[in-house]
Amino acid sequence: MSVEIILLTKSRKYNNYCIAGVDLTSGKWIRLVSSQRDIHCAVPEVDLIYEDGSQAQILDVIRVELTKAVPLHFQPENHEYNSEYYWTKLRSSSLGEVVKLLEQHPDPYVFHNIDKRLLSSFVSGLSPSQHYSLKFIFVPRAVLSVERYEKIKYKISFSYNGVHYNDFSVTDEGYIRKYQSVGRFVLNNVGLVISLGEIFDMDQCHYKLVAAIIQ
Repeated sequence: MSVEIILLTKSRKYNNYCIAGVDLTSGKWIRLVSSQRDIHCAVPEVDLIYEDGSQAQILDVIRVELTKAVPLHFQPENHEYNSEYYWTKLRSSSLGEVVKLLEQHPDPYVFHNIDKRLLSSFVSGLSPSQHYSLKFIFVPRAVLSVERYEKIKYKISFSYNGVHYNDFSVTDEGYIRKYQSVGRFVLNNVGLVISLGEIFDMDQCHYKLVAAIIQ
């Protein structure tokens, strides 16, 4: 089965990629996952290469061959793609088209609470209708904090629906690559794609990750 989606995330996951987008037909989220369990079903970079040698980018409209739905209770949007076929770029899209098309979960919060994480026990106790792991929001102002420890870490804070959210980790390498100096940077009028991650073993929580920053 083929599907056409607007690509909205291209973030790092286990040295490969987390890829998700919006189905042009249904307006629903689809997260594309590989069959490679050793990399937690992340998408290898080679699968992002179109037949002409160029690489898939955020806001590309792409056609992908799917094999099956592989939902997890904390990531119900997951679909496994067929790696024997190239992805095909059909055209480019825009945030305006995304906003008109996207059908979102009605949760007024960013994943059920005002924290940057959810206890796995809370997530597993949700009803099927409450499960979702991808959200797009538009914010007039966000603050990107760059800190250096053993490596550079990127956190973002923003307000949404009258609630302030602090220190969400950013996994959008394409966007943050230009920020190499320690400091705080104001981002005006940005779209944020936020993803709920896998269980972090040290505290048994799912962290909320900013998978894409789109201006």
